[in-house]
Amino acid sequence: MKHLIISEYGLYLGLEAGRLVVKNKEDKKYFPLNRLATVSIAKKGVSFSSDLIEQFSLRGIKLFFWILEVLLTRCLLVLISML
Repeated sequence: MKHLIISEYGLYLGLEAGRLVVKNKEDKKYFPLNRLATVSIAKKGVSFSSDLIEQFSLRGIKLFFWILEVLLTRCLLVLISML
């Protein structure tokens, strides 16, 4: 099983012929859903199709959001509150 990390602004994730398709303006990349364990989003501005989210749910594919700016802000707030 594979772990896919999406880290580019403006990408679209959809479903095409039973595969995850990742699109930008110039290019498409395909990933078979039966080989995915997790998909992590590491950038803002990524969009999804609802059909893809449904397939993730049905197949047990975990979807994570790791937005670095948000994580760093929260860590900084925790550190400041400890002072």
